[in-house]
Amino acid sequence: MDRGEFARKLGFRDADALDDASESLDDGYGSASYITSLPDGRWAVWEDAEPSNVSYYDTREEAEDRARADFYEDGFEYEE
Repeated sequence: MDRGEFARKLGFRDADALDDASESLDDGYGSASYITSLPDGRWAVWEDAEPSNVSYYDTREEAEDRARADFYEDGFEYEE
């Protein structure tokens, strides 16, 4: 799936709109997860390396908590 298709899957018109709604949560090891405010009001967390693996949340807080937990499970330290 290319970036445009992925953006449309999340409800955006194109990859630029997806990028505008997303923030990088860099793990400090060259991989990044993103937190994205979706058009339908939910939040998504997804990995740059595997964008098709998306988790959806009702609030930003839930999404950030999950992203932090994933970093810790992988042995990374979360950098704010």
